[in-house]
Amino acid sequence: MPRRSKAGQAGGVSICVDLSNIAEYVKYIHFYKANAASLVVAGLDLWKVGKDLNLDQFVDEFNSKIADWATRKKNLEQLKLSPEDFSRCGAALSSDEVVEVKEHLKSTTYLYELRTSETFRTVPGLMKLAEAADVLFRVAVGDEVLLAFIDVDGRRVEDRERMINMNRQFLRLASGGLGYTELYMLATALAARHSPGRLARLVLIKEKYFTSMPLGASASPYDEAFYSLFRKFADFYIGLVEAKSQYTEAIASALLTYIQTRDLSRLYSILRNMTQTEKLTSKERQVLNGLLQQLP
Repeated sequence: MPRRSKAGQAGGVSICVDLSNIAEYVKYIHFYKANAASLVVAGLDLWKVGKDLNLDQFVDEFNSKIADWATRKKNLEQLKLSPEDFSRCGAALSSDEVVEVKEHLKSTTYLYELRTSETFRTVPGLMKLAEAADVLFRVAVGDEVLLAFIDVDGRRVEDRERMINMNRQFLRLASGGLGYTELYMLATALAARHSPGRLARLVLIKEKYFTSMPLGASASPYDEAFYSLFRKFADFYIGLVEAKSQYTEAIASALLTYIQTRDLSRLYSILRNMTQTEKLTSKERQVLNGLLQQLP
């Protein structure tokens, strides 16, 4: 069996990854994160810069929106872009930075690391975008800290603002210290609100490890009876997360059961308990009453 050559090598010459060819290399974690930062802040894949939006417009839009993020996230101001950041290829990447992105977590706990040291070089702009991803997507889940965001398949230019707004809301609410089921259901509920009928995924990155999980209800409008009711529960769940409710974990688990089995009994049992308790906060009571007014 022939030995696998080092990825990215072309006759021993280092390859420069920039806006002209990033689509070929986005499978590597460094460039994947750079593109994700562009998606979440500007709503645009990097290989579309120059096509759907010229470079100067992209830089201006990214910097304008990153300034808003910087009020809540430290170290973002220094990551503002300039057109010159994409003009020179002087940054070498280490093997640790360029790890192939594969969804191996479904079958193995290890990713195959390609030895890419001194093979890839890139422009400062992509370095800044990858660093921005490390700041923007950082969330605590239980006792772990990882990167998380929502991606949508078949991205279209007209979906830009939806993509931006969905992830801004997700990352704001995810910073409240949710567990994994709560985080997954928050992403599912937001996808139902912002991208109905589109297959969305929750992307999780932990150092060199990567996985993405399809959001179970994100492409279900074709099941009209289910989706019509699920949208009401999705808005209810988002409201509970915003209220920092004590019921978010129980409701997330019950909603996941509903998605998988179409069985509402556990969910309705929790709702009955909520209506009868006197321990709800005013915000929780408001969110609950909003749901009850919509249920058949």
